[in-house]
Amino acid sequence: MRIVCIADTHGPHRQLEVPPADLLIHAGDFTFYSTPPSIVSDFDAWLGSLPHRHKVVVPGNHEFAPEEPEDRGAIANAILLVDSGVRVGGMRIWGSPVIPLYGGAFNT
Repeated sequence: MRIVCIADTHGPHRQLEVPPADLLIHAGDFTFYSTPPSIVSDFDAWLGSLPHRHKVVVPGNHEFAPEEPEDRGAIANAILLVDSGVRVGGMRIWGSPVIPLYGGAFNT
């Protein structure tokens, strides 16, 4: 299985040339404090346009939008991991956005 992992795109995700793979993981900070609000829906639409068979997103400390459980449906074109896991192609992937040493979203 070929895996591509990206992170810290902070909004200009459409400028990326994402290599082909079976699994794409975005490991956080796809926005800059979830502003403007349309950035989350644009990010989700961008995910939907990518050819990767499996897509996993773990929010980072800049993602205030999916901090509340009722808002997590905004990411529909990937599996969103918030202190949860998923099995993809025989691999177990765990994602947690908790970052206690830095300010922002998901701090405990």
